[in-house]
Amino acid sequence: MCGIAGFITGERAKTKRTLIYNVYKEMLALSISRGRDATGIAATMKTGEIAIAKNPTPSPVYVYKELFQDIMSRNPVAVVGHVRAGTKGSRYINANNHPIIAGNIVGVHNGVIHNDNYLTKHFELNRSAEVDSEVVFALLNKLGALDKINIQRVITFLDGAFALAFQHVEHPGQIWLVRGPGRPLVMGHDVRLNTTWFASEARFIVEAYRNIRVSKTGLEIGAMDEGEVVCLDATPFMKKKYEHIGIEKCFSETVPKPKLKSLSPANTTAFWGWN
Repeated sequence: MCGIAGFITGERAKTKRTLIYNVYKEMLALSISRGRDATGIAATMKTGEIAIAKNPTPSPVYVYKELFQDIMSRNPVAVVGHVRAGTKGSRYINANNHPIIAGNIVGVHNGVIHNDNYLTKHFELNRSAEVDSEVVFALLNKLGALDKINIQRVITFLDGAFALAFQHVEHPGQIWLVRGPGRPLVMGHDVRLNTTWFASEARFIVEAYRNIRVSKTGLEIGAMDEGEVVCLDATPFMKKKYEHIGIEKCFSETVPKPKLKSLSPANTTAFWGWN
């Protein structure tokens, strides 16, 4: 089990942007109940650049890291986040952590794909990671253009459980959400903050609002149906001509395994495996 948490926003007022940042920070931290092996985000800037930062550290620690705070301070118009409960592939090899990069596709996956090895051979896919999730985005990349027809076609090939959030590098403002079998995905819209949220569970949004003491007036949340495909479009909030198209990798390909110290209530850095 993994978790997805993200948003798109057109809000420009500084005070409200701060609220959005704080709510999202809380959402991502709360998502630890769905996975503590790794955390990562793909943040889309107004210029078209996608900044990706991921690390084998749990979300309550990750959101206080300088890199996360730096990326969020750049006022992204969209963020796709993920917490991982690892099944296949070492978390100390960052290619296995999410967001996953497969050619022009950047995405996150909650679930398990049982036939990833078969699909890799059958479609002759280029893969660089061990994690089964990569096959979904490698398939999407091979099909080229992202639209509902191609996405639904890819879904029919998958044997497993999945919820997905992904984007194409050349169309960075479009965030695609897919809810497949066996995994939840919800969306919430706040008219006051001009922001659409998405998460694996509604409680992460609700509890984040409560913990940050943000009024839920104007917030509506609903679950996606199984098989539903939705495109959230942040393009209107971006510059008409992208200054930068591409991926900014804010992570190391491999991360040394930490030397764990004796565990104690005071030694939380050792417990989280982060020095």
